[in-house]
Amino acid sequence: MDTVRVALVGLGFMGPVHLEALRRIGGVEIVAVADADAGKAEATARRWNIPRFYASHRELLANEDFDVLHNCTPNNLHYEINAEAIKSGRHVFSEKPLAMNTAQSRELCRLAAEHGAVNAVGFNYRFNSLVQELRARIRGGEYGGVRLVHGSYLQDWLLFDTDYNWRVEREQCGETRAVGDIGSHWIDMIQHLTGARIARVMANLKTVVPVRKKPRRPADTFAGTGPQTGGHDEIPVTNDDCGFVLFEMDSGVPGMFLASQVSAGRKCYFNFEVDCERASVWWNQENPEQAWIGRRDRASELLIKDPAFMGPGSRAYVHSPAGHPEGYLDGVKNLFLCVYGHLQNVRGGGKTAVTAPDFPTFADAHNVMLVCEAVARSGRERRWVEIEYD
Repeated sequence: MDTVRVALVGLGFMGPVHLEALRRIGGVEIVAVADADAGKAEATARRWNIPRFYASHRELLANEDFDVLHNCTPNNLHYEINAEAIKSGRHVFSEKPLAMNTAQSRELCRLAAEHGAVNAVGFNYRFNSLVQELRARIRGGEYGGVRLVHGSYLQDWLLFDTDYNWRVEREQCGETRAVGDIGSHWIDMIQHLTGARIARVMANLKTVVPVRKKPRRPADTFAGTGPQTGGHDEIPVTNDDCGFVLFEMDSGVPGMFLASQVSAGRKCYFNFEVDCERASVWWNQENPEQAWIGRRDRASELLIKDPAFMGPGSRAYVHSPAGHPEGYLDGVKNLFLCVYGHLQNVRGGGKTAVTAPDFPTFADAHNVMLVCEAVARSGRERRWVEIEYD
């Protein structure tokens, strides 16, 4: 197996998550990192024993010999960096959202196809082993047809007006925040589980903290609240702190979800329920090794991650025996294993070079952005909006 040379740009919350997972999968050499904060780039390179660091993505692209770029920058930089990387002949793994709007994400899909770039996007929650098991059971009809889907993604890290991050700035994050940032994971997940697409939406989006205190010294994502030193500026906020979304899938199945970043006590409470003809299935990311199977005609049950009782497809995502917990970081690792396994086959002319990859691509991320734009439009116009897929 040839070693794949990787470079990464953007060293906020997700950058180190990517570095940790890349180091765990094998067959990958991290050759360089870049960040607009040159001091952070240098410190990260030293900490991770990465040979070189840069203060911009352009310096990285111009001076470094590598195969795949991981883009972990703020949302407003995704399109520019992804496009330049593809045009330079690199494959790209981008954090979501793929771009700031669907015109940009559509163009990135076109560029990736034109240049033959392997492309992937960070919808990592798909890759928890129990999620894979539940997907196989739902799609295999074990619980009967799907009748209803619902759930939420709740956080509290932006609860107070002293909580601040670049995501609250529409110019950097985009029109939707709670829905576009964390709700996009929920949208991707429910379509992944059921095999159906969201066809129409009715949304109610709210900015419940309309003015925030922006510290003059920047704070990292999830850094927590506390006394602000160095002063602050009061900044008006216009993107959503929370959003309720009713929807209908193209299969006719109705659903709803809530995305919130202002729910006190909730840290990463990402959950879904799929109600089928004979049973309901519920899973929560904060307790990822258990899934609840609801019954009417007999006792409900807990499905525990145990490779001995999982199908061969989902068993491939388990790396530790039952009772040995796997969680968030293992989902990221599983995603990377799929992406780099596919890339190795493409480079070697294997069969997956001509078949659909088993991970979220630019096309998947573009479709999620179509849903998010429809949600934003519905919230503005207070009506049902149809999704117009390409």
